[in-house]
Formats: sequence, C-alpha cells, structure tokens
Amino acid sequence: MRNLTDQIDTAVARLPDLDVLKHFQRNASTGLYADGIGRLLGNIAEQAVADVLKGTVVGKNNKGFDVLLKSGVRAQVKSRLRTTYRHNSQFMKGNPESYDTWIGISFNHDFSVQIALQLTAQEVKMFGSSSRFTEQQLIELADR
Repeated sequence: MRNLTDQIDTAVARLPDLDVLKHFQRNASTGLYADGIGRLLGNIAEQAVADVLKGTVVGKNNKGFDVLLKSGVRAQVKSRLRTTYRHNSQFMKGNPESYDTWIGISFNHDFSVQIALQLTAQEVKMFGSSSRFTEQQLIELADR
C-alpha cells in the first residue's frame, strides 16, 4: 500500500476546476450539495490521480477502473467528502479482478485531502471480505 495524501492534495489544489467546486459548495442548498457533490468530486479525484500517477482518465462509460496509467496499470478511484454527518465514509471496493490498483480518497469539507491511500488489487482482496472500506480502515492501513 502507498500513502498518496500529500501528492493528491497538491494535485487537487492545482486543478482549475477546484474553484468551480468551491463555488458550488458555497451556493448550493444542503440537499443539492449533498446529492450533487459526489460526481463532481469523483471527477476531481480521478484527474488528480491521473496527474500524480501519470495516467489518463478513461471516462464514465468504462466499467471497473477509472484511470489508465502509462504503464498499463488500471486504477479504480473512489472518493468521499467528509461532512459533519459523515465522518466515517464508506468506499466501495468494486471487483478487484477488473483493476490493478485501488485508490480511496477522503476529502475534508474545504476539499483538502484527509487521506489518499493506494492498494493493489491483491491487497484489496486481502483486507477482509466486505464490499467496502471505511475511512477509519484506510487511516489504520496508512499507519502500518
């Protein structure tokens, strides 16, 4: 496993789309914000991973992975926003047979990165049979 928190946080801060997301956050109603933020944040997370790991976002029509690295490695990217009501977000693991590496990113309410952890597909299989990771599990794994 590999802790990418600092690198992903730096990449997110450099993205021009971040200002749009912050504008949306300031101006959206609570319900709209909660419903609409996931897709926007997912796109930002995928782009940040592509920038850090030297890859290309493959698009939403692709099933099983989100970013294709120059090395041919298929990366599945999952992101969540930490909020006052969701401090322990859950991240779907997906099917480890359809990707080579899995990256979970938890964003703070200001869109800074709380944690970004990269696991191989084999590590995803190894850490329990549940279909999800919690943010706390990712923090514990990063501390290993």
